[in-house]
Amino acid sequence: MSHSPGSVEQEQDAYLLGWQALSRHLRRGFSWSGHERDTAFAGLGDGSFVDVSAISGLDVVDDGRTAVVLDLDLDGDLDVLRVGRGAPRLRCLLNRGEPHRGFVGLRLVGQGSMVDAIGARVTLICEGAPEQHFVRRAGGGFLCQAGPWTLLASALGQSARASVLWPDGKREEFSGLRSGRRYILRQGTGEAQRFVPPSLSSQWALGPVEPAHEPARRGRLVAAAPLPVPSLLIRDQDGLRRRILGTRREVAAPSDQPTLLHVFSVDCAVCVAALPGLAQRAREWSSNGVAVIALSSDPASEQLRARGLLDRSGWPGARGRIPEQSLRILDALGGYLSDSDLPMVSPSTYLFDGSGRLVALYQGRVDERQIQADLGLAAPWDPVRRQNFAGLRPGRWIMPPFEELGIGFARVLKRRGLPDSAQELEALAIKVRDFDMPGYLVELAMARWQQGQREQAVASMRQALALEGAARSNERRVQWLRSLASMETLMGHDGQALELWQQLIGIKPQDYAAWVGQGVILHRMGREADYTALLEELESKAPQFATQLKSLVKDEAP
Repeated sequence: MSHSPGSVEQEQDAYLLGWQALSRHLRRGFSWSGHERDTAFAGLGDGSFVDVSAISGLDVVDDGRTAVVLDLDLDGDLDVLRVGRGAPRLRCLLNRGEPHRGFVGLRLVGQGSMVDAIGARVTLICEGAPEQHFVRRAGGGFLCQAGPWTLLASALGQSARASVLWPDGKREEFSGLRSGRRYILRQGTGEAQRFVPPSLSSQWALGPVEPAHEPARRGRLVAAAPLPVPSLLIRDQDGLRRRILGTRREVAAPSDQPTLLHVFSVDCAVCVAALPGLAQRAREWSSNGVAVIALSSDPASEQLRARGLLDRSGWPGARGRIPEQSLRILDALGGYLSDSDLPMVSPSTYLFDGSGRLVALYQGRVDERQIQADLGLAAPWDPVRRQNFAGLRPGRWIMPPFEELGIGFARVLKRRGLPDSAQELEALAIKVRDFDMPGYLVELAMARWQQGQREQAVASMRQALALEGAARSNERRVQWLRSLASMETLMGHDGQALELWQQLIGIKPQDYAAWVGQGVILHRMGREADYTALLEELESKAPQFATQLKSLVKDEAP
């Protein structure tokens, strides 16, 4: 592995190339740590340890990085967060034993800049039990932090006390600690503050997980969100060039036709053996509105053999040949989903929704029951339900559903020398995002204001408001009006500023900050009667804003 440069003056090309080469090897299936299983050892209390890797569930074949021990679900026992180099990047192993009450949970809060009390030494003293010691440390592993709470063993029903040596050298005693409870030890108080953890049962309970046919089946990849793909150039059964698939901008409607694409080779024994069974189920799917397409990956000279194989299998749908360029696109598609550069497997089967987005990929011999279970993925499902199907193992996602725009896939296509297909996806993403010109102009205005280009900033802000539309009185427009009014006020454009403040009050009469802005301008313009009337009304409705107005007027006095 390349070493980090010793100084910024050193040439960094070799260093960066080293990381790129390492990433390429990982995507080709090599392991950073040689596919070694993770291990876990339990202390027996006499200085010896026993291997508990298998029964703990930690003996996975991953490129592991670190494991952090903490009470993640706040039930009194310790759980494990395990971080790896590959997917799944984070594994959460929850302790499902009976809630443990023989503990005391402590969190230290220091003073001044040492609020996390890093370096503090704690001694827990329980009657009739050995003393326990721990040091508050920064970091819990490689790029990890275990959190602020520490759990120490305590006999049920027993009281305990803690002696804390704070980082500044002061020692403090905290008494009255009871087992099964958590306390915050705040420096300088001498009193342990009881902490009652929130209930996390509804957030952390796995509950019944809607399963796919075989959630952990090898060779099956389900996209957590439908993935846009570029169009494919193929040769149909008559040898004519045709383009198929290609993602539309619109989301699939219930009436849109999903597509099942099967790629095979006549020289592949698995393909030949699997095709009859797949064709039998394909007839059923075709009658239910699924477009089924079989494409041979063989050269043109082998198409008679491919056609004969499809005829003998009774393939019900469209058929043809897929050229090398389109095979490279599908190869890149599998690589993007699996984060690898391994070549595609033959046969490979792809399920697309009605708008041409990929929802599932099956590599190798496919189980027709699995496809049947997954066909619902091609319908406009609830995003949470679809995301739950995408897990390699039963479980639930903590992150919310997201929209896949295909930008990451476009980068993979570029890296593999397919710029035209990448450009097709990038153009789609631009359309999906619907460029927000008013929002862009507001960001430009703020940047210009910070750079001292005040006139240009005001011009950009007025242009944004004009594009937003005068009829719209949404919160975004109100915020932009307020920003423009403040700019005009600071620049001394009293007439324009007064008009804007009055416009804001007309939209939101209770926007007393706008009343303050109007009052400043009235006083600046010498309209004392109007200023006095506004101030009196403001004092009766919002006295704190009246005080603010008087303070601003006083500050402006020469």
